[in-house]
Amino acid sequence: MSAPGPDLSTRDIEGVDDLSARCFRAFHRALRLHGRVLMRALAAHGFHHGQAMCLRMLAHADDVTQRDLARALHVSSPTVTKMVGSMERAGLVRRRPDADDARLVRVELTEAGRVQEHEMHTAAGEYAELTFGALPERERRELARLLEKLGDRIELVMDELEQPR
Repeated sequence: MSAPGPDLSTRDIEGVDDLSARCFRAFHRALRLHGRVLMRALAAHGFHHGQAMCLRMLAHADDVTQRDLARALHVSSPTVTKMVGSMERAGLVRRRPDADDARLVRVELTEAGRVQEHEMHTAAGEYAELTFGALPERERRELARLLEKLGDRIELVMDELEQPR
């Protein structure tokens, strides 16, 4: 397990009202724990989290370039090249040159990759049922509503931060 990062959940956040700080700390803690437990749940089924994310992405947008995979996964091109190479050796993906631009390499799932992605998706569903499914339906509906609203707000902030100044 990697060394934990700074624990933002226990420190005061300067310039933020107490309730907003409490929400931030609770969200940060839940997000951190969610990531750790989900990775463990996937690992228990033999999946590496980076490859799991790559399989998931290819299942939804098959036949993409390695460059696009790197962007979507927020990792460097050499990292994707190494990951895809490992997945190719395991028979999960197939690489081929782009028909229009020989500089680009396209990646697609093999049948074995589709089977593994389905198994990984099932493992993630089991985890979701153990965590979110344990909450009463009314609370899940409210949590979903609030997280969707928060996601919309975060997306607006992200768009604003990406605007040239």
